[in-house]
This record gives sequence, C-alpha cells and structure tokens, in this order.
Amino acid sequence: MLDVFVPLIQGALYIRSFVFGPNQILYVNSLNESIGSEILRYNAVTGEFIDVFVPARDRDFAYDLAIGPDGNLYVR
Repeated sequence: MLDVFVPLIQGALYIRSFVFGPNQILYVNSLNESIGSEILRYNAVTGEFIDVFVPARDRDFAYDLAIGPDGNLYVR
C-alpha cells in the first residue's frame, strides 16, 4: 500500500533529489524555476516539515544531495 509521507510542497515545481541523513532528518531538494532550488528538512520518521535549511537564491540550482561519511550534507 502506498501513502503520502511528505505532503506536496506548495510552489515547488518538482523534487530534484532527496536523501535521508543522520538524526532522522530527510533533506529534500525542491526546485521552483522562478526562484531556484531550496533544501527543505523533514522529520524522517513522521514526515513533519522542520524548516527551509537552505533558502532559494535567484535562479541558483542544486542538483544532487549526498550525506558524506562525516555526516555532513553535500550539495552539487
């Protein structure tokens, strides 16, 4: 059975990538072509929105997210 884990993000054109990080955090790279990419954080257990971790900058686009062996989030 499929269900919605994280609700649709208002204003997002689409989700480019996501990664589960340490401490039960889900990082989502959301793209809105009018403002750029922003990285959002969600609780990886409940799906509850936490915050905008990296706000969008004018037409700045992130492509991939990765968690390094050091536990840090890396963006390409």
